[in-house]
Amino acid sequence: MTALFLFDIKRFFKRWSTYVLLILIVALGVVIGKDAHFTISESVYQNSPYQISYITALFSLSAILFSTIFAAQYANKELDNNFEQIFFSTPIRKSQFVTARFAFLLTISFLPTILFTGSFLFGHQLAASNLKNESVSLLYYIQPVLLFTFVNTIFTIAVLSFAGWISKNKLIIYVSGLSLYMIYMITLIYSGSPLMAGSLPQSEQARFISAIVDPFGMSAYFYQTSSWTVDQRNTQLISIKGLFALNRMIVVLVSLLLFYISVRKFNFSKKQSKLRSKSKENTHDNKLAFSYKRAPTQHNIQAHVKSLLSFSKIHLTYIVKSIPFILALLYVLFTVGMEMYAAIEKGLRIPQQYVSSGLMTTTIIQHFYELGLIILLYYAFDIFWRSNTVRFNLIENSTANTSTAYFAKWISLTVVALIFTVVLISEGIVFQLLYNYPAIEWNVYGNLFLFITLPLFLMSGFLLLIKIIINRKYIGMGVAILFVFIMATSIGKSFITYPLAKIFRVIQTNYSDMNGFGRYGSAYLKGILFGLGCLVAFVSIYYLTKKANRGWLVWMPLIGSVMLSSYAGVKLLDGYKPKSETAVLAAQASYETQYRKYSNRPQPTVTNINTTVDLFPEQNAYHIKGVYELENKTNSGIDSILVNFADDFKIESATFKIADEIITVKDQYQVLVLRKALMPNQKATFHFDISYEWKAVNGHQSFNAIVGNGSFMRISRYYPHFGYVLENEIEDEAIRKKYKLGARSATTNFDAPKTANDDFITLDMTISTSGNQTALGVGELTKKWKQQNRNQFQYKTSDPIPFRFGISSARYAVKKQKYKGKSFEIYYHPTHAENVDHLMNNARLTMDYCERNFGNYPFKTIRFAEVSGFTSGFAATAYPATIYMTENMVFHSNIKADKQQDVINELAGHELAHLWWGNNQIYPDDRDGSAMLTETLAMYTEMMLLKQMHGKEKMLDRIKMHFDIYSFSKGFSVEQPLYKVQAGETHISYSKGAVVMYLLSELIGEQKLNDVLRNFIEKHKYPNPKPVSSDFLDELYRLTNPSVHSKIDTLFKKIEPLSLGLP
Repeated sequence: MTALFLFDIKRFFKRWSTYVLLILIVALGVVIGKDAHFTISESVYQNSPYQISYITALFSLSAILFSTIFAAQYANKELDNNFEQIFFSTPIRKSQFVTARFAFLLTISFLPTILFTGSFLFGHQLAASNLKNESVSLLYYIQPVLLFTFVNTIFTIAVLSFAGWISKNKLIIYVSGLSLYMIYMITLIYSGSPLMAGSLPQSEQARFISAIVDPFGMSAYFYQTSSWTVDQRNTQLISIKGLFALNRMIVVLVSLLLFYISVRKFNFSKKQSKLRSKSKENTHDNKLAFSYKRAPTQHNIQAHVKSLLSFSKIHLTYIVKSIPFILALLYVLFTVGMEMYAAIEKGLRIPQQYVSSGLMTTTIIQHFYELGLIILLYYAFDIFWRSNTVRFNLIENSTANTSTAYFAKWISLTVVALIFTVVLISEGIVFQLLYNYPAIEWNVYGNLFLFITLPLFLMSGFLLLIKIIINRKYIGMGVAILFVFIMATSIGKSFITYPLAKIFRVIQTNYSDMNGFGRYGSAYLKGILFGLGCLVAFVSIYYLTKKANRGWLVWMPLIGSVMLSSYAGVKLLDGYKPKSETAVLAAQASYETQYRKYSNRPQPTVTNINTTVDLFPEQNAYHIKGVYELENKTNSGIDSILVNFADDFKIESATFKIADEIITVKDQYQVLVLRKALMPNQKATFHFDISYEWKAVNGHQSFNAIVGNGSFMRISRYYPHFGYVLENEIEDEAIRKKYKLGARSATTNFDAPKTANDDFITLDMTISTSGNQTALGVGELTKKWKQQNRNQFQYKTSDPIPFRFGISSARYAVKKQKYKGKSFEIYYHPTHAENVDHLMNNARLTMDYCERNFGNYPFKTIRFAEVSGFTSGFAATAYPATIYMTENMVFHSNIKADKQQDVINELAGHELAHLWWGNNQIYPDDRDGSAMLTETLAMYTEMMLLKQMHGKEKMLDRIKMHFDIYSFSKGFSVEQPLYKVQAGETHISYSKGAVVMYLLSELIGEQKLNDVLRNFIEKHKYPNPKPVSSDFLDELYRLTNPSVHSKIDTLFKKIEPLSLGLP
């Protein structure tokens, strides 16, 4: 047995290709590790035992790949090479053979798995800044390697070798490997993994079952560590007990059982087919006489075409009948199908999405392109070297018209890309039909040929060109692999930044029903045309060097391709603005170094804005003119003012006027030195004229998305600002140290004195847009008209609002309704009318509840506006009188699906509640606890509305869900009490906040709590000083019985386990 094992090992390591493979695995692991943003939480160290175990467990899944490849190659190698009669005639027992071969497969599969995992960890920690300062125990690495990598490799080898030895069939081994991956994907959904946070929370029962049956142990690991604190994750190794120990024991026992069955059932002979071919009689007597004749060859266009089609058919037939093609097709269908399902069924927190052609198209683009690259990379290598491998190349190359061979291979690979594209389109249509959404939009699916088929077609040409230029099998393969990974995957994004070199990257923009792919489609096509021109030029040059006849017809493709690539390249680069992370960081450091002193210097306050915004959606551009009225609201004179303009804006003109002094502003950041100081209560004006336009080559900003249809801009961000902008500071401590910036500017201390509510403004905004669109601003619409075929709208605020306003513009359908003296208006995409009536009803109920319990709504209009998916980062956001919502969350989600998730209440009710909490009336400053006065109170309102609309039981289901979210998330950050919650701790301000407010309403009664909130808002709304979280608690103490104060303290001021007291 030992001799057999050592024989196999020595033969494996005698091959130089083995060492090349191992080196590539290590290099790939380091590169991916350095590039991966693999952070569970800022509070959990990158080299903590939890993080190391998590990564090790995840990368142990690579054993499936390595084990499948090696098991298919070596499990039955004697049978595959027809050597079994000789080999098994030796006095070797089958138990010895099976054990030795199993040990060999385990060794060669475990080695690359551990190298890949270790190199990834090494690369990841090289680039990590969040590392433990103290020394890290070697056990942090050894334990997860033994519990995950080694055990999981044993399991995969046991399954695959069992399948191979019982079936004697390579296809069964590949299918078994694919099945293992499918099992992993299914169990991961219910595992409670941080990777699957979008579908959280899963039920306790689902997580329990997953923890037991998951053969790779990840579900059990997450289950057993779900209640760990940050300190435990940073210091503790998992204990081998409970469900985790049971899971690992079951996996080992199953592996041993499969091994035992393999030993018992293994036999040395091939599995015979039931149908035997009949032997031909007297074949030895049949001698054929041949007469040899010279066959004339033709080299005209018709012969070339026939040869091209013949070669293409040969290659294509070989590909589609091969085992890897079938496996690849099954794998792609399963993987992309799982992603389609995940895109539709968003989990407990988000409702089911309508299965539109746009959703399916986006999912296919996001999840197939890189798989398609790998498939084409494999077949480009396979069909190019197939003839040489079987030594048929000399005969093949002696045939006429072999010059078409390159193009025949290219056509074959293109057809493969087309097959996968069509199959995936069919899968998307099947999902649409299964979910009863038969609105098949063929033009939308047609985008797949642009964003998937064409780049794969282009990549195929380049891969084959590399192989004919580098006519060395493995060197050419290595260069081709390097080319794909650098030019077409995220690995190369850090050093391949020039647009003309990024033509193989998959498009990053999702399809929008309102705006399609926008200008990204035409820009992507220009990139493909540039690449095609370059490819044809390179191929032409290659063939020109091989031909003796170089007449003008031979030069035509080269000249045409150069012209094509030049034209497409110039068009693509129009408006390109190069940016680098280094340059951005240097600019931030320079800003802080020069202007940080203004963080403590008095600056004027904007009190009134009169502005005009001209939108040009078709040009992705807009133009702003405005006048600020400024006032010195401090107690000291201001002799210098720092003016800030946003990045990427063109300053047409800007002037500061005070008395008889006028100062012209030309720079993005400029200090205005006044001849005479601006005295307390003295006023000034600031006139500005700025413009903005984005090009597809540079990408768009999510919150500044001026697009063809469905634009949204948080436009107040891009108006001029005065004083030091804290958001421009670099946050990363390692980078700050590099630029010698010292500590970051301190935020407002929790106990600091309250700040005055002196930054509210009155706003008069006129918006013009295209003649077929409606523009929506904030405040009340006072006037609308048409001028020069453009629609004009004027919005005003009668009372002051925070310096925060937005704009949208689209080809809207509209539903309006008068209710209790208020105008309810919903602006939506014409094909997204499904939830409009429910939204209208919810808005009325929300206003009734809030006015009855918290006070009057401060505007005459309640306006909801749908915006395109080009805006991301929020599902809905509230501004004075206007709430903007992205298209796929409220307007086009299937709230009537099985789970009956009322996202209208969650988002519309929540956001409308912000008109009381945190948007216009209560507007806390930026300090710890402010999120409790905005998001927590809006969550409370949302829960009470849910109870009113659907009953207490439905509300309690939602409370339980938020309790699970909080319980899961709290172990990944250092927890703060609710009244000191920080802005980024959404699991506290939203989920824990909802639970705490529910418990408080049960403790003192809903009506009493609402009385507290009404009094709180009356005392602290504008123009009173900005409230802090302790103001709410003070009001709560004042209006409640002292006997409950200790419980209130526990809920808001302490970090103690919460108990819902529910079954």
